[in-house]
Amino acid sequence: MAITVPPITFASWPDLHRRLETYDHRWAFRGMGSANWALQTSLERLSVGPVVQAERYLLTAFQRRAHHHVRDCPDSDDYLEWLALMQHHGAPTRLLDCTRSPYVALFFALERAVDPQGQASVWAIDIDACKRSAMGILVPSRLSTDAAVSLGKPEVFRPAFMREHDSASPVSVLCVAPIQPFRMNERLTIQQGLFLCPAQVSVGFEENLQAMSLTGTKIEKLVFLSSLREDILAELNKMNINRATLFPGIDGFAQSLAVNVQLATHKGKLSQEIQRLDAYAEYGF
Repeated sequence: MAITVPPITFASWPDLHRRLETYDHRWAFRGMGSANWALQTSLERLSVGPVVQAERYLLTAFQRRAHHHVRDCPDSDDYLEWLALMQHHGAPTRLLDCTRSPYVALFFALERAVDPQGQASVWAIDIDACKRSAMGILVPSRLSTDAAVSLGKPEVFRPAFMREHDSASPVSVLCVAPIQPFRMNERLTIQQGLFLCPAQVSVGFEENLQAMSLTGTKIEKLVFLSSLREDILAELNKMNINRATLFPGIDGFAQSLAVNVQLATHKGKLSQEIQRLDAYAEYGF
């Protein structure tokens, strides 16, 4: 079941910028290269079933061999830390990447917009309301009113989010919760990242989220023209938001060059940029 959120459409960068400035710390964001794409986790997009068994296989296989590549592995029962580690290295998981920065989400929406003549989108979710609703659904009532309780703690995460793996605990609830692992890797920190985690993976992410909208979680979908891509990416670059800064290391730097050459070409300044680089190589300025 797809979630129904009336889109808020923007035809210019100034209008979109003004809207993004209205959000505060309560919100998290997800950028999408096409406004037609559904909100799906990488595990859901894998399109294999039964999904619960697929998740069990992926998690077990990763746990058995990760020590060959990672020195400091999580404790065996710290499932959130394992899923976050898997997500970081590209394995399919139930976690959906989000960010607390609307501008980082906007970058991901437009960096690889799939249709230059189409529309991209940024989803905005009130994570304070989302957490309150999830707490009331997933944890005992004595804990649901305690704002200090973390849904990411091993003793909470396993029974709340991994119940489909325990046949003795039938799952009957649908919801999504904002989650952060205790150990934040460099990329997650720089991108102001967090995850949205569905309570059930045997149904779609949007079906879990749809249930949250019935309990007061506010969800918005901002839609804008992909043709604004170069102009907005240039503005984001002035904010130091680009692939080189969001993905530290030579891989992020190398990948950022594709956008740089596209922006220079769009502005008709590619020859000038080449001359500038040649001058810097020769004179140092």
